[in-house]
Amino acid sequence: NPETGKNFSLRVLPAKQDNEIPPAAELVVTKHGAGGAGAEQLRKFLDPPTDGTPAEYTTDGEYSLFLEYGTYSFEAKDEKWHCPGILESVVWEPRTQPSASIVLAAQSDLDAKTALITLGWAGNPLEIDLCLKGQDGTVVASTKENKPPAIKNVKVENVASNGFGPKVISLAQPIVGNFRVYVQSKGATDVNLAAANCNVTIVLYTGIWRNFQLKVPQPEVLTQRP
Repeated sequence: NPETGKNFSLRVLPAKQDNEIPPAAELVVTKHGAGGAGAEQLRKFLDPPTDGTPAEYTTDGEYSLFLEYGTYSFEAKDEKWHCPGILESVVWEPRTQPSASIVLAAQSDLDAKTALITLGWAGNPLEIDLCLKGQDGTVVASTKENKPPAIKNVKVENVASNGFGPKVISLAQPIVGNFRVYVQSKGATDVNLAAANCNVTIVLYTGIWRNFQLKVPQPEVLTQRP
């Protein structure tokens, strides 16, 4: 029923461009009840269907399904990758972008001296920048940014655009200081980042995997154009 929902697609993307084998994640979709009521698990995807089921997978790593409007969480799991990748509390309503992405880092890309900051978002807008600001300057993961990183031991790993991302910045230990992580869009002036399902994750290895997710505040009323 198009009055109660519409199709939503989610991509599971590798953090680094040189990963030849993309993650084949199990995706768990959970719908949360109004006012914090009990959660309802909707679907699990393990592998692309082999029985000819239509419209479930439009591309490798993309999961498509009809979702009624509401609040959802998505969790991607793959044993060969840092997981779970989590996208929480997505407010799904007519003015929200009908897509999102989760970025996973291969376990081989992380060790006790490495941290990754990743950004995934919806299919629109095509370009969003991931930024790390420290006392020595600002590092920007952007297709429009060509200058060397301004912070020692910080590297731009991925600047994929055309929607979804990912944008990825890595930090090599030891690194000390206070940093600010934020996203920005320098393109169209009518972009509403709260409607673009931005998902920034900081992935650390400290003996155990730790995952920190930064969320763009969701306004009560979105102003994204239909």
